[in-house]
Amino acid sequence: MFATSLLFLIESCCNCTNEEQKFTSEELEWIPVGEIGDSLLFSNDNGETKTLYVNYRQESFSEKECSGPCCVCPEDNSAFYDFQFTGEQIPNTIGIQEGLTINLIKSKNIFQKTFSWSCPYGSFQDFDYSIDTLTINKKLYKDIFVKELDVCHIRKIFYCKGIGLIRFDYDDDKWERLE
Repeated sequence: MFATSLLFLIESCCNCTNEEQKFTSEELEWIPVGEIGDSLLFSNDNGETKTLYVNYRQESFSEKECSGPCCVCPEDNSAFYDFQFTGEQIPNTIGIQEGLTINLIKSKNIFQKTFSWSCPYGSFQDFDYSIDTLTINKKLYKDIFVKELDVCHIRKIFYCKGIGLIRFDYDDDKWERLE
């Protein structure tokens, strides 16, 4: 009886689920196409250009395994994806570079995304609204997400899944992606 109870206790305390977290293809659509070093070119109505560079792209996982006769199950088993592209200094700021950072986190099958424009208080988790289509430099984009901001002279960000940043508007100028 005692041996059966002890065996039951050991079995029950080591029954960890520890389900591996993986991003679905739909979740990964938030990460733009591009490899480290690739560039994105934007132009304004005056014919000026800005270049943003993909400078960080990494997917990682935290996973803890159960071990020992009476293990402690891991509290989290998470997946992470970080993507960043930056460019020139934002006008009228001290050394802050233009750009967007995207962080995806999946833990306990809960998916969270965070976008950050490269200046203080420029982070957000969701867009304000979407529009069906937008034509930029004679190219039609579909299913556009729009975020209205009021940081570092940036007013709006236009984003398309799988493609990434397609337009950003400052107080007095708009910059559209060139293909």
